[in-house]
Amino acid sequence: MAKLFAVDLDGTQHPCWTVEQCLRAEAREDVIFLINDLYRNGHIIVIWTARREVLRTATEYWLKKNKVFYHAIDMGHKIGANAYIDDRAINSVDSVSYTHLPLPTISPV
Repeated sequence: MAKLFAVDLDGTQHPCWTVEQCLRAEAREDVIFLINDLYRNGHIIVIWTARREVLRTATEYWLKKNKVFYHAIDMGHKIGANAYIDDRAINSVDSVSYTHLPLPTISPV
């Protein structure tokens, strides 16, 4: 059964806040390989970004130039998905075992 993957763009695939940055940004081939593999295996890929709408054309150009397969782009919204691919994500279950750090203690107010 296909799952919906929301893929963050800035920081995960490349940083970009201006048209010039979008057009010159270097791709993260490892992330693009993962995205395209999920796409080829029948999953739904939505590129999700906090970019302003004015950057849509440059964003679409960059995705096409770097051969990123996707179904839709969502700009400015956090969408519901089965899974998120994001450079700032922390998995609440796996992060402790991966980092071997103790959970933080929360003091009562």
